[in-house]
Amino acid sequence: MERGCKDMRRLYQKLGPAVTASVVAAVVILCSLFNFNWQIRSDLRGGREDSAQSHLELVEKMGRLLTAELVGTMSVLLAVVVTERKKEKKRLVLMKNAYHTALSKSSDLFFEVDLSADRLKIHSCRVEGVWEQRDLPYSEIVSCSAKKCAPQFQEAFTKTFSLEYIWDAIKKSIPSVCFEYEAAVKEEERWYSATLVPVFTGDKASARLFCMERDITELKQQQIKLKTSAMLDGSTGLYNKKTSEHMIRQRLGKQSEGQKYALFMIDIDDFKAINDSYGHMEGDAVIAQTALQLKKLFSPADITGRFGGDEFIVFFDEISDRKEIEEKAEKIKEMLRSAGMNVSFSVGIAVSEGRNMTFEVLYKKADSALYATKQRGKDGYTIYTMSEV
Repeated sequence: MERGCKDMRRLYQKLGPAVTASVVAAVVILCSLFNFNWQIRSDLRGGREDSAQSHLELVEKMGRLLTAELVGTMSVLLAVVVTERKKEKKRLVLMKNAYHTALSKSSDLFFEVDLSADRLKIHSCRVEGVWEQRDLPYSEIVSCSAKKCAPQFQEAFTKTFSLEYIWDAIKKSIPSVCFEYEAAVKEEERWYSATLVPVFTGDKASARLFCMERDITELKQQQIKLKTSAMLDGSTGLYNKKTSEHMIRQRLGKQSEGQKYALFMIDIDDFKAINDSYGHMEGDAVIAQTALQLKKLFSPADITGRFGGDEFIVFFDEISDRKEIEEKAEKIKEMLRSAGMNVSFSVGIAVSEGRNMTFEVLYKKADSALYATKQRGKDGYTIYTMSEV
């Protein structure tokens, strides 16, 4: 509405004087015609036929003048409207080209899809990715591109870029859709962020999809690095206390009947004496060496963490029996001693059998077992439960 008013004001500014003069002339002619019509009727009533005929001829001439004036005005109006439309069309084309240029420069990939024709046109491509300009329907290109995505993203990729999904977004008046995915490009895993903008002006034949993609691999790597660093203990590279506890809770929550889990609490004996006698640097070296040996001994599937100070934990799932637990405890002692570490360790072990075991209960049992080991002279291990496992 506002746009239409602006167009009318601009048109009036161009045609104002000419149109006003034509309108004034037309009004004068119309007034004269009404006057002559009254005069002709008066002549006829008075029997002045010659006078009536003369006035009638004037009316015919003025009618032709009015017609010519109106036709001339309409011709001028039509010419100006056509000219304005051409200028507007040219302006829109320039704006579209400028818009495409801006989008091309601000994204690594920019393409357009004719939704009704099912055709894709790549306008710019500064990095290699999953999309290629092919003489195929857009729907088939989506299927081919999806195969390059990481397996966990293939289904979501196919759905997000499908014509059905885009038309549904148009129907629901969704202005844009954002999607991130991982794909293999030249045997290298890359991350991409896509922004899809459907455009529909009421004419299905002119419906379009514009897509801007950016390579966000470096950003993703930084995010993963930050997330990983937040999960790890800065001094040892093991899981920190918060992460270890969270992961153990998750494992316990998935424990089924018959499964056996074990939590080992490992404490360096007389660690305070090491710090007091040899200094904190030597104490830190002992901590680092202990962490290194624990990493070597246990698999990534096990949860190995540092709970703070000289206290470490290892969480195992799928423990078969008591003998396996004892073997693991002996390996801890042997490995740490074989590494040339002139220190001893106390270990407390708690076993989770079946469901409904909480982290708090398991941790308390392991801590009690650790305390029992220290009470017996340290340098050993204690299993909390007395039942066969």
